[in-house]
Amino acid sequence: MRIELNCQQNTEVFSAVLGVLVKHGLALQAMQSVDTGHLFLHLTELELPLTQQLLSEFRCLNGVSDARIVSALPSEVEHKEVQILLDNVPYPVVLIDKSGEIRQFNQAFEQSCGDTPHPLTNSDISKFLRGFSVQRWFGSGSGKRELAEIQLSGRVYMADIIPLSETALFSHLPGAIMLFKSAHWLESSFDLSQIELGISEGRLVATSDETSNVLNSLKRLVEHPMPSLLFGEAGVGKRFLARLLNELSMGSDERFHVVSCHSQEYSLSEQLAEIAAEQPNTVLLSNIEKLKSSEVEDAVSSLSAPQLGIKHLLFSSRYTPEQLAALWGGDCYYSLIKNSINVPPLRQRKEDIVPLAQSWLDFQYAKHQEVPPPLGREVKRYLSSLSWPGNIPQLYQVLQDSLDIGSMKKWQVSDIKYHHEKVVDNVSIESLLQQDYHSAMGEFEHLLLSYHYPQHPSSRLLAKKLGLSHTAIANKLREHNIRNKTDLDN
Repeated sequence: MRIELNCQQNTEVFSAVLGVLVKHGLALQAMQSVDTGHLFLHLTELELPLTQQLLSEFRCLNGVSDARIVSALPSEVEHKEVQILLDNVPYPVVLIDKSGEIRQFNQAFEQSCGDTPHPLTNSDISKFLRGFSVQRWFGSGSGKRELAEIQLSGRVYMADIIPLSETALFSHLPGAIMLFKSAHWLESSFDLSQIELGISEGRLVATSDETSNVLNSLKRLVEHPMPSLLFGEAGVGKRFLARLLNELSMGSDERFHVVSCHSQEYSLSEQLAEIAAEQPNTVLLSNIEKLKSSEVEDAVSSLSAPQLGIKHLLFSSRYTPEQLAALWGGDCYYSLIKNSINVPPLRQRKEDIVPLAQSWLDFQYAKHQEVPPPLGREVKRYLSSLSWPGNIPQLYQVLQDSLDIGSMKKWQVSDIKYHHEKVVDNVSIESLLQQDYHSAMGEFEHLLLSYHYPQHPSSRLLAKKLGLSHTAIANKLREHNIRNKTDLDN
């Protein structure tokens, strides 16, 4: 409870006020005087009869003209003003003391931290940070202003860490203020199209051990280039990794070329001749399972000439090395491709799912100069539990379908429009290739129907999508026992 006294400022009045408090056995938690006519008291909360009696006794004191209840002390009003200012900053801001405990923060910081079992105030900020030690920073000359890349609750920011006053007069103040800006907020002229390009191809998130291993393999290729295979399911980020290798090798985007072996517009030899003439740094041949062994031999020989200066020759495929060796012959495959990197699907690197989703959301909200609402613990658990047969593109598509910028305060599980709950987790090209013809075709048919039926929830719509007759689709849906969610609920 806070009480304001309109009174004279002298020792007699102060003594009389304290005498009233002692009489009722009340402890004074704080006293503030802001000018010559006002004295503020901070007491524990009291019952209404005692409060009225206390105010009456204060008014009867010599030198006191009035006493009333107020909502806050002057210092607390100043604190609220600071909080209002902080909450209007669109990116996370936090004030910490020299032990790393959180003293004050804004709404954006609270949202970035997500659901926590304990209050943020007085918590150790190290629990939420990776890549930066507050204690070490304070220990090195009491901290100097620093700009560092830091992960806050799994999201990457450029953080500006600013030390505050160290004088004895201001020893009660926080030791530092930290401002976290994502790459999308660093400058207004930042090229969002380049960010979108990186995100659309599957921005590398090395949270899981599996992706860290892929990144380490990629780094070894920087110093020791050799013809290498990137293999994995569609949508896992093979092309993005090839582009990343090019960047790590100091190659510009213009010196990165992709040859799709699906394309029939030009012959492969014509495409390779055009690329060789441009002498790129990195060349990726995608979908090489479409090629014959002789075509692969021609590609390697035409792009490996020393005078071309091509540093990295990469291949990508959904087939494993063993399957490609069986397709072309082991002698041919292992004589041409000297290294292979397995890029796991999302269901095998679940730790990457939430950071990938958060990175995509950061970009979408940055286009509107807004901070994305937090992904709660249940939402993160739900996203990580899904099979994602379409991998990264499917994750982004589900988020796009679920997005409602401007009206969403916090993500709920019910907001996630994931349409493929019935898709089997372990269906992959590899698993299908290991089965006989009839079982593989039956499993693929079930996968195809399960995947498309939620977006085309009638036999007529699905028939139009897949180019079959209405009767054929209706029979296949009955055969595979595939029904829409309403039917299942009933």
